[in-house]
Amino acid sequence: AHRDLHSFPTRRSSDLIFGPVHYGFEGIYSWQGELSATPSGNNWFPDKYLPAIKSASTTFGKPLVDVYDFHWYSEATDGTTRVTDLTSPTLTDAQVQAIVQSPRSLWDTTYSENSWITKDVLGGPIYILGRLQSRIATENPGMKISITEYNNGGSQHIAGTIAQADNLGIFGVQELFAASLWPLSSNEPYTLAGFRAYRDFDGANSSFGDTSLQSTSSNIQNVAVYASTDSTNPGRVVFVAINRSTTAKVTAINGRSLSGTAHLFQMTAITASGQNPIQPVSAGTQPASGSSLTVTLPPLSVTTIDVF
Repeated sequence: AHRDLHSFPTRRSSDLIFGPVHYGFEGIYSWQGELSATPSGNNWFPDKYLPAIKSASTTFGKPLVDVYDFHWYSEATDGTTRVTDLTSPTLTDAQVQAIVQSPRSLWDTTYSENSWITKDVLGGPIYILGRLQSRIATENPGMKISITEYNNGGSQHIAGTIAQADNLGIFGVQELFAASLWPLSSNEPYTLAGFRAYRDFDGANSSFGDTSLQSTSSNIQNVAVYASTDSTNPGRVVFVAINRSTTAKVTAINGRSLSGTAHLFQMTAITASGQNPIQPVSAGTQPASGSSLTVTLPPLSVTTIDVF
């Protein structure tokens, strides 16, 4: 039976509609080859979808899609094997780096992962969130973004913890509306540990702050720091610092006024060994004052720093 736009069912104001829920990059880029997309062109799938949804929503009188949604199972490889297939507790340095660097493809315009996307399609960095955000800002302002399935591999290795902690920091900085880890096996202890850098990192239900702060790194290949404040505890600042490299990094965190004591909690390959579940362990305290805090980040580690 024929059905025009005026016959859509009623939407409750509390409903949220996610779409189009791409399975991955090729859906976003060319609708699985159905479109003649070009890397620098305004001819990707969102360039057709977003204005069409906006037009239909105007006719309907309410937004028909609230959240642009896609899945992101990283296509990055070590040159041979995709990171989502790197599930061994023993990984080579190249495999570790493929995993821990892979979240950068969500946002970093300077990073080109080793994958068919960068080599055969785009010829350079992916920075998929930035690409989508710019299209939404132009063609359907106000629409949110979500990643309702994602995985970066390393489920049995500290590399998976680092990638997951990095993902969560990126989601906050990039203002994702929603995101859902999708385990690829029934046992991913190192991946799940990444959440504990932000939640209950001290075993006493402390968590990352409720307001994310903008931060930049002068050495993003090796170190990323995510920062937050806590509206319920003025003066409290919480950092999650990631060291992707295989050597310790002395790291200065600058630009935020600090007062009190910095309480450090860390996850490394050594601290995780034998743990069940894998979670941060106390790494001591140090005074915090002024606008700079210097900490030493162990190799391949995630450090939560709670300052109060």
